[in-house]
Amino acid sequence: MLRSFLAFTLLILSVGVASAQDPPGRVGRLGYIEGTVSFRLGDKADWAPATVNYPVTSGQSFWTEPNAKAEIQIGPAEVRLDQASQLDVVRLDDTTIELRLEQGVLNLHLWQMPGGGISVLTPRGRVVLTVLGSYDIDVGRPSGDVPADRVQVTVLEGAARFEGEHGAVEIGHSEAAIISGEPMNVTLAAAANTPFDDWALARERRETAAQQPGYVAPSVTGYEDLSEYGSWSHDANYGGVWYPTTVPADWAPYRFGHWAFVPPWGWTWIDDAPWGFAPFHYGRWVENDDRWGWVPGALAEQPVYAPALVAFIGGDGWGVNLEGGAAVAAVGWVALAPNEAYRPYYRTSQTYVRAVNGANVSRTATSNNARAGNFRNQQAATVVPATAFTRAAPVQHATVAVPQAQLAQAAVAPSIAHLQPAAAARIGRAVPAAAASSVPRPNVPATIARTRVAATPPPALAAEPAPTAPGPPPKSGARGNAASPPAAAAPAPPQRQQTQTQPAPTAQPPSHPAPPHEAVQRAPPATAAPTAPAPQAAVAPPRVSAPASTPPRAAAAPPSPQPQVQPVRAAPPPIQVVHPEQQTHIAPTPQAWTRVPGPPPAPPAQRAPPPAAAAAPHPAPPPQPAHAAPPPAKGPPAKDDKHDQH
Repeated sequence: MLRSFLAFTLLILSVGVASAQDPPGRVGRLGYIEGTVSFRLGDKADWAPATVNYPVTSGQSFWTEPNAKAEIQIGPAEVRLDQASQLDVVRLDDTTIELRLEQGVLNLHLWQMPGGGISVLTPRGRVVLTVLGSYDIDVGRPSGDVPADRVQVTVLEGAARFEGEHGAVEIGHSEAAIISGEPMNVTLAAAANTPFDDWALARERRETAAQQPGYVAPSVTGYEDLSEYGSWSHDANYGGVWYPTTVPADWAPYRFGHWAFVPPWGWTWIDDAPWGFAPFHYGRWVENDDRWGWVPGALAEQPVYAPALVAFIGGDGWGVNLEGGAAVAAVGWVALAPNEAYRPYYRTSQTYVRAVNGANVSRTATSNNARAGNFRNQQAATVVPATAFTRAAPVQHATVAVPQAQLAQAAVAPSIAHLQPAAAARIGRAVPAAAASSVPRPNVPATIARTRVAATPPPALAAEPAPTAPGPPPKSGARGNAASPPAAAAPAPPQRQQTQTQPAPTAQPPSHPAPPHEAVQRAPPATAAPTAPAPQAAVAPPRVSAPASTPPRAAAAPPSPQPQVQPVRAAPPPIQVVHPEQQTHIAPTPQAWTRVPGPPPAPPAQRAPPPAAAAAPHPAPPPQPAHAAPPPAKGPPAKDDKHDQH
C-alpha cells in the first residue's frame, strides 16, 4: 500500500514539474509601429529597435519616442501606447495579463475579456479592467528618479476599478479618476477624450471592419489583420481556409522573414508581412490549385501559440556544397500541413505537445526515420546557410536551391540546439548583410554535402554587435544604452490636448489635502472639482472636467480572487465614492469619441471571470455601441478528423 502511494505521488510530482517547464500558450504581438519604438528583454538588457510581429511575453518592455506610437495585441485585447511612454509586461501567460505603465499614456480596448482578466500597474496603484470597453490610463512623466504624482484613469466605455494601498474606487462609463497627493487624494469627474483616444478609435474601427467570418477565435493573437490582406473560403476537407491576396511569385510559408531567438521558446519565425503573425504561429498551411492557404483548424477556446509550425531538416553537421564554392553548414525547414504533428524543439511536457497540436492531431509520437519527403509541403522546403539562419538574415535573400530528389531524402533534425544565436537574432532584428555574406546570390544552386560540415561564421559577422536604440531618459545611477542620447537631449513630447465636445469647467488645485481615510472628494455645486496640486511641467495638464455631483452610490464588489493563479491579494476596502452627475456620456462616432445626450449606460454584462471556473450565466447584454465587440466566433461544423486545431 505504501509503495503504491509513493509511486502515485512521484507520478503526480513528475507531471507537475513537466508542466512547470512548459512555455505559455498565450502571447502578445507587436502589431503596429509609428515612429521610433524600442524594446528590451528584461530590465538589465539594452534597448533595441522594435520589430513588427515580434511575440510579446513576460519580462519585456517597450518605449515610444516623442511623436511615436505602438500597438500590442493580446488576443482580444489591444494595447496602444502614446508618445514618450514606457510599458513593462510584468506577466503574460495562460492565466494572467499584468502590465505596468512606467510613464506616459496607454489606451486599452477589450473585445472580449481575456481569461484571468487584465490589470495595469501604475505608480499610484493597480487598475483592474472589469468589463469590455475602452480605457485611457495616463501616469505622466517622472522628474528624474521621482515618478509623476498624478495618475488619471479614464473609462471611455466599460468599467474599471482602481486599487490603492488603502482603498479601491469603482470608475464607471464616461468617468475619470484622478489620483494624486500624499496622503492619496482621489477625485471622480466626467471623462473627456483626447486626440490619442481618437487615433486609437480609428485603429479599432479598422479592425472592426476586418472581423473574421467565424473561422478564427478572437483569442488567436494577430487575427485582426487577416480579412484586410486576404479572403476566406470553405473547404470540404479543412473547413475555413484563408488565402493571402498578394504574395511574391516565389512565395512559400516561412520564406519571407527571418529567425529570432525568443525566450523561453528559442528559435522563432518573424514574418515580414503585416498580416504575418497568426498564420505562422497557429494552424497549418496547404497548397490548393497553386495557391497557398492557411488552415486555422477547429476553434479552440484557448489556442496555444507555437514559435514556428515547421519541421527542421538536417541537424548538427549537415551542410550543402554551394555552386562554385565550398561546403557550408546549412539548415532547412518545411511548413507543416493539416494533420501533421508539430514536435517542439524546446523542452516541454507531453501535455503541452498534445495541447499545441490540438485535438485533431491524434498522433504526436516522434518517428526516428522521418524525412523531408514525408511531408505534404516538401516541394516548398527552404534551405539557408547556418550563418544566415543564426544571424537573422532575411531568408528570401539567403536561400539555396537543393535538388528536390536530394532534399526529400534529408532527415528531419532531431535537435537544433547547435544553432547558436548571434546578437541580432537575440533581439529579433533582421540583418540584410548576413544574407549577402552567406550566399553569392539568392537561390544559388547547391547539393547536399556527403560529409560533416562545421559551422564557421564569416569573419565580417563573427563579432557583429546587436543594434541598439534609444530608450527612456535614464534615472540617476541607472544603466542606459551607449547609443542612447543623454536625457537632456530627448525632446519633451507635446502636451496632450483633450478633445472638448462641449464647454467644461477646468479642474483646479484643491484648497485642502485629502483626509487620511482617502475618501473621494465631492465637487461643491457650481464650482470646479478639486484635484491634485498643479503637476510638474513635464506632465500634461488636467484634461477632465467635473460637473456637479450627486448622492453617492455603492461601489461594485470586486471579483473573486483568482485561485491557483497567483497569491491572493486581500481586497482593499472600498473608498467612499461620489460619482459625478452627467446628462451626457462619451460615445464613439464615425469621426471620433464625442459626448451624446443621455446618462452613461450600464456596463456590459461580461465581467472578468475566474480563469479556472466556467463563466456564470449572464443576462442579455444591452444594445451594442457603434464599435461593439464582434460576436463569438462560430465556424462550420467539424468534418470528423479532417481539421487541425491550435
